[in-house]
Amino acid sequence: MKFKSEQEFITRIQRLAQRRSDGLVRGIGDDAAVIESSRGLRWCLTTDLLIEGIHFDLRHDSPHSVGHKSLAAGLSDVAAMGATPRFALISIAVPSSRAHTFLPCYYRGFMELADRHQVALMGGDTSRARSQIFIDVIVVGSVRAGREILRSGARAGDHIFVTGALGKAALGLDLLRRGKSPSEGMERLAVASHLYPTPRTGVGVQLCKAHIATSMIDISDGLSTDLNHLCRESAVGARVYETRFPLLGEGLSKRRLRYALTGGEDYELLFTVRSNRVAELREEIGGVPVSDIGRIVPRSKGVRIVRANGTIESLTPAGWDHFR
Repeated sequence: MKFKSEQEFITRIQRLAQRRSDGLVRGIGDDAAVIESSRGLRWCLTTDLLIEGIHFDLRHDSPHSVGHKSLAAGLSDVAAMGATPRFALISIAVPSSRAHTFLPCYYRGFMELADRHQVALMGGDTSRARSQIFIDVIVVGSVRAGREILRSGARAGDHIFVTGALGKAALGLDLLRRGKSPSEGMERLAVASHLYPTPRTGVGVQLCKAHIATSMIDISDGLSTDLNHLCRESAVGARVYETRFPLLGEGLSKRRLRYALTGGEDYELLFTVRSNRVAELREEIGGVPVSDIGRIVPRSKGVRIVRANGTIESLTPAGWDHFR
């Protein structure tokens, strides 16, 4: 099996896994799988794998922040489905020489975030690793049957919204890698966003209850990549305007625009809304700002970005890809 990118690999696995199973409402293709339950509920299940040296670096990430981030990734996936997080499982492999120093701090960071979101840790597995640390976290959320928000519901004419600010985690990682101490509020916020990201679970639940979002995805691989994911599942195109992107600080510097388009781990939500319901949205949802950055267009028009000078370019996926 040859493939050029992570998305191409996932698409091939998706074809192999097309067989339906009783209770499986939605499989590969969204932020989480959806399974039918009883009492009018459905379960949303997601898993995230973190590998030392790829997803975290203990030269600037602490075990405590790794614990936080490993749960935040799953919480963000569940939020993107409009679900309420309920349970989590951890499988973790650590070299025996580092187990006593890493594990206590890791679990403190994990459980502090779990407690804030009322998520119960219900099990997992531990093992010894030879050198690198491996972590796999499963998060389970619940949503009313038929209310889950998929990537596949966007239609031409829908408005495209994002929560919070884009590119902040990538800026924070850049500062940490350069060994630069954050000197101002924007830089301190960027570093904190990388080390301790905030999953938008409250926003996801509110959008679900209002039944206003037609599609949704979390921004974990950069806007350029995740917008293309959503458009692929909805069989549509998009046009976004860089002057509308919510960025940290003032102005449209090339570096911050690049971080917004290609930087991962923002864990903001990107969602679409029918034009006749946009007036129902406020500038904030649960205290989190939302920004209208563009429109969904027919698939034939592609996914494109309107630059500040008015030029229009194709917006190809340029965010994180494990296999590129």
